[in-house]
Amino acid sequence: MSRARAAQVLQQPERADADELHLHRRVAPRDLLLALTYVVVPFSILVQRLTIGAVARRAA
Repeated sequence: MSRARAAQVLQQPERADADELHLHRRVAPRDLLLALTYVVVPFSILVQRLTIGAVARRAA
């Protein structure tokens, strides 16, 4: 197979692959917001926990 043909095949995914992976479905806004919340809340708690010591030392 030539390089040009290989590049063309790689750029155009087969429809069966998209159907198997459910790539054609869209995420509902509510589900996206919920997923982002599950990421943002633990991240913010972790950052606050890691920085509170430095803030307390500077304030003292």
